[in-house]
Amino acid sequence: MATVRSLQSFAKKSETIIKRSEEAKRETTVLVCTGGGCIASGSLEIVEAFKSAIQAAGLPHKVVGTGCMGPCSKGPVVRIVPENCIYQNLSVQDVERVVSEHLVGGAPVQDLLLTDDHPEKIIHEEKESAFLGPQRKVVLRNCGLIDPLDIEAYIGRRGYQGLAKVLAGMTSGQIIEELKESGLKGRGGAGFPTFQASVIFNQCFAILSFDLNISSLISGGHCGFCANHKSPGFLSECSFRSNSPGTAGFSASVL
Repeated sequence: MATVRSLQSFAKKSETIIKRSEEAKRETTVLVCTGGGCIASGSLEIVEAFKSAIQAAGLPHKVVGTGCMGPCSKGPVVRIVPENCIYQNLSVQDVERVVSEHLVGGAPVQDLLLTDDHPEKIIHEEKESAFLGPQRKVVLRNCGLIDPLDIEAYIGRRGYQGLAKVLAGMTSGQIIEELKESGLKGRGGAGFPTFQASVIFNQCFAILSFDLNISSLISGGHCGFCANHKSPGFLSECSFRSNSPGTAGFSASVL
């Protein structure tokens, strides 16, 4: 993507990218989990196998390596969108069946679909899963759906809109009030609500350079790893440094 040098050019560019991203959601896409567990199980080879098989079949479908999808013990995991059909424990040898039977023939490969363990049953859509269905992802909402290394994919999901809102003219007081209204409260900070840390820093320093600590947003080392390595766009936005007092940690509340 070309360098963006102003809020106006970003707004224009992001509008185009978001529109294109919304249109692409209707297109069949093969999402292959490239989280650490799935990579260890051979998902990078599966990405290449899907690309080769889809090209050989003359299909226009894209293949995208994504961040962690969640069910790591069942990897490599592959999701076909927009129908949200999920396959588990795929091997390179299974790819040809998925392409010929599902992508060409239109019938999901039943014996390769994601299963619940207790009770054991085949899952045809994510919402049916006892593990994935109840989850409401916030920090990791794009994880497993986009290429984490593609900045336009993040912008297409309305990434950096919170950053643009702040840079467009919010004062430190407005930002702190936004944090206060959000009700955010993290694991660290001696039990302080997130906004209270900004208030203290704002009172103590004329110039503030403050990084939002990821531990104040999510709990658990694995989630922290996922956020850092598989949703870097969100983390870069949250960790934005500013010389304006009180702008710390805005992203989680204004996004």
